Amino acid sequence: MKSVREIFTEPIIPNSFSIERVEKCVVDTTFSNRLSYHRIILLENGVGTLNIDNTSFDVRSHKIFLMSKGQIYKFENSSMITGYVVSFGDCFWDKTPMSASNCKAVLFNNTTTNQQLQLNDLEMNEFSFLFNTLLREYKSPQYIN
Repeated sequence: MKSVREIFTEPIIPNSFSIERVEKCVVDTTFSNRLSYHRIILLENGVGTLNIDNTSFDVRSHKIFLMSKGQIYKFENSSMITGYVVSFGDCFWDKTPMSASNCKAVLFNNTTTNQQLQLNDLEMNEFSFLFNTLLREYKSPQYIN
């Protein structure tokens, strides 16, 4: 078990939501990170190792990693990733319809069951399209309803 001094807790994200596109980003965290937010990593391409709560996963193309708030992760072996990183707080679920509670329960209440998902080409294309659309919306100017 790591001491508290060896674990970094991520900073606050404005509006409890962020999405970013990463291109050939070399990630080699020399320390463990505790998530303050839920995180989805969509990997279009990648190499390396991602350790989540002391379980190692291969970083490679066409994968989604789901991580829940409070989990501890660390990229190892100079991992390189291309894709999208989405982070969001619990308040996201407050704004979703009740029907989305099943999604939350299946994907984030016990993330160790669905920590990684391997995608086929069609699924990868669909997710890339959706994440790119989400990124464009996120970067667009705010409007008032």
